[in-house]
Order: sequence, then structure tokens, then C-alpha cells
Amino acid sequence: MKQTKLLKSQIRYNCAVLNEMMAGFDSTKRMNNLNWLRHEMSYTEPLTLFHAPDTKKTNEYIDYTYIRNSENLYDYICSFANSKQKYSLTLDQICEIHKILSNQTILGERGGIISEINKRVHIEDLIYRFNADKSSILDKVFELHYHLIELQPFEDFNKRTARGVMNLALVQHGYSPVVFNAKTDRNGYLDAYLARNEEHKTEYNEYMLKCLLRTQKQIIAVLRKSKII
Repeated sequence: MKQTKLLKSQIRYNCAVLNEMMAGFDSTKRMNNLNWLRHEMSYTEPLTLFHAPDTKKTNEYIDYTYIRNSENLYDYICSFANSKQKYSLTLDQICEIHKILSNQTILGERGGIISEINKRVHIEDLIYRFNADKSSILDKVFELHYHLIELQPFEDFNKRTARGVMNLALVQHGYSPVVFNAKTDRNGYLDAYLARNEEHKTEYNEYMLKCLLRTQKQIIAVLRKSKII
């Protein structure tokens, strides 16, 4: 628990640092940060988590439709940032995230459609409990991420949708998104989910906190290297 408290304290501190550094809305720093995050979330993360071997070449390839859709998702998430408005998570937002990720894929017009009535009821209950819960936003958002994957409400793309919802909720509450862009995330992300599945909540939460903290530090490093116009 001491480790968890320390990680949360560091994240809150970095959140304040980032808010101060990002104060200039039209600055080069802000644009560089946006471009870096868009690249990491739409290219590096899928290459890290969902790589597939190219049998003809010794390289790896990824689905470029996924890249484009992830870029569009990033823009959607960013539309909730830099506003004093207080947001509540909604079913429409979750379905919109899945719809964005499903664009021009095998799902076609089934993007954003929950596969079963009972799963719709369950996800509505998750949203209600998430919005009503007064505990730490970080604890809530990581639990929501886990339960969305566990529920599998959509025909496909449930893990990436869960990460999108998690990042939307983080941005809505003034935090940066989490990017899984380290080589260790290839196994670490799945291991953390499996740990949570075995009721090892602390192990799961600390992994997610460490990834968020790492993302914050990467953003700060990008911002410090750029110049304000």
C-alpha cells in the first residue's frame, strides 16, 4: 500500500506540473505534446501490444486502419480536455469510442452496438457505479478498464475500447492518458490483467499507476525539449 500511495502522490504532483507547462494553449510545446501522444497511442502502443509476425519478411506489421482509427479516437478524447466543465461518463461515449475504433473494419455498421441486452444492462450498471463512486478517480478508472474487458460488451475490439474509455475518463478528470509503449508492456499488460482476474488488485493497480506515471514523465520530457513561440 505504501508503494500505491507513493505512486499516486507522484502522479498528482506531475499532473500539477503538466497543467502549468501546458498553460499556453497555442504554444509549440502543446502541439509537440499532442503530436507525440497521438503517435504513441496510435502507432507505438498497437505495435507493442498487438504485433503480428510478417512471414515473408522478418519484420512486424500492424493494421493501418487501426492506426487511423486510433488517431481519430485520440482527437475525440482530446475534445474533452482543457475545459472547466465537469463530465460524467455515459453509455453514448463508450459506444462512440467503439464506433470510432470499428470504422472501416470487419464490424462495419455493428460498431458501437452492444452485442446482448444483458450486457447492456451490466454496462449501464458499471457506468452508474463509476459516476456515483466518490473514491479515487485512479482506482475507479482502472477498475472500469478491467470490468469492460471482462464483460466483453462488443463483438470485437473490447480491450482497445476499454483502454479508450479509461483514457477518456482520465482526461475528463484532468489527467493525461496512459500509453502502453514500453517493450515490457507486451507481457506486462496481460500479466496485470490476469493478476486482477485472480483478485490481486494491488498488483494490477500498481502496474497501471506505473504506466500512467511513466507516460507523464515522457510528456514532461517532450515539453522541456520544445520551445514556446
